[in-house]
Amino acid sequence: MSRDVIIIGGGASGMAAALSALENTDNRVTLIERQARLGRKLLTTGNGRCNLSNRHAGPTHYHGEDTDFCRYALEAFPAEETLAWFAEMGLETVTEEDGRVYPRSNMANSVLDVLRCALTAQRRFTLLAGDPAAGVKRKNGTFAVKLESGAALTAQALILAAGGAAGSKAGGVMDGYRLADGAVSRAGTDQNGSHLSPVTEGRQGRGRRHAGAGRHGAGPGAGRDPVHGVRRQRARHLPDIPLRRRGR
Repeated sequence: MSRDVIIIGGGASGMAAALSALENTDNRVTLIERQARLGRKLLTTGNGRCNLSNRHAGPTHYHGEDTDFCRYALEAFPAEETLAWFAEMGLETVTEEDGRVYPRSNMANSVLDVLRCALTAQRRFTLLAGDPAAGVKRKNGTFAVKLESGAALTAQALILAAGGAAGSKAGGVMDGYRLADGAVSRAGTDQNGSHLSPVTEGRQGRGRRHAGAGRHGAGPGAGRDPVHGVRRQRARHLPDIPLRRRGR
């Protein structure tokens, strides 16, 4: 029995999700990308080189109150399997001394090319580019997606891979949060919050104040972040980080 799958977002996660869904020969996959081309933000990763993975990736290298949150994803698709998956598509890689993995060409374009070619080779794949998703509704087990052009699609499965608002110059927008609210807010999910926050520097006596940096919060003073409602504590055991007066 055939099944229609809609994926919103044509970045790295959306393309990977599409390829995964296409492994089931019963699936017909439609990928919706708001920009004219797939993977624009992917081209900016790793300073244009695209850091594919890290052979030392693991929960011990993550910081926060719950350092184990990433274990499920890393165990389900560890670095070696990730690289084998790319190798099957024809991508050659190199590993640097610190474990970071890059395409042998040192160009992010190589990664995007293999993903795009793998998708377009599939007859059950349809790309809708340049027409952003405007709304998502779910009724009786079916998802309805309306595009800005007025076109409407339905599917039995929906994957939201629209990314976040970071990297606005490369196309980062808030669409994913808005669409998620429309698709699942009635299920009682938690409110979405940022996973990245800016790092700023300001002088306060002899110390420095770091907003949003590090495992233990920020700044020499404790308090509550007025934007995210996150408890701030004195910074302890923070690694050296490069700072600018203001920037990303």
